[in-house]
Amino acid sequence: MEGEHRTRYELDSNAETAVRTVRLIAAVLVAGGAAWIMLGGPGLLGWIIALLGAAAALGWAAAFFLSRRRTARSDQWFLELRGDRMVLAEGPRQHHVRWTDVEAVEVDEERLVVRMEIAHETPLIVEPRYRGVGVYDLCEAIDEAWRGADVPGHD
Repeated sequence: MEGEHRTRYELDSNAETAVRTVRLIAAVLVAGGAAWIMLGGPGLLGWIIALLGAAAALGWAAAFFLSRRRTARSDQWFLELRGDRMVLAEGPRQHHVRWTDVEAVEVDEERLVVRMEIAHETPLIVEPRYRGVGVYDLCEAIDEAWRGADVPGHD
C-alpha cells in the first residue's frame, strides 16, 4: 500500500560481532578447562563438571557459527512495523503478525526479550538485536505501533 507508514529496524551487526567474539573466547576457555579436568583423572564429580563444561563450550561454539551466518546475511534479519502488521524476518523465516491478532506486548524480564501474545498461536519472542534500540525501547516501539493501529477493542 502506497504511503503506508513503516518503521524498519536492521540487525546490529557490530553488536552481533562483539557477542560472537565473547562466545568464542568463552567456548575456548571452558573447553580448555574441561580438558584439563579430564586429563587430571577426576572422580565422578570432576567428570560431571568437565562434561557440563564441554557441553557449554559446544553450545557457545554453535552460537558463534549461527551468529556468523546472521551477520553474513544481515539484510535477511530485520523487524518492520507497518500500519496493519509487523514483519519479523529471521533469515529465511518471516513472521507476519497482524495487529488485530496481537493480545499483549511486554518485556520478559527473565530473558530480556519482547514477548508478544498472539491470538490462537504460541507467543512470539522478539530478541533485541536491532541497531539503535534496547529491549525496552523495542517493546515500546512495538506496543506503540500496535496501539496506533486501527484495532477494535483498543483503549
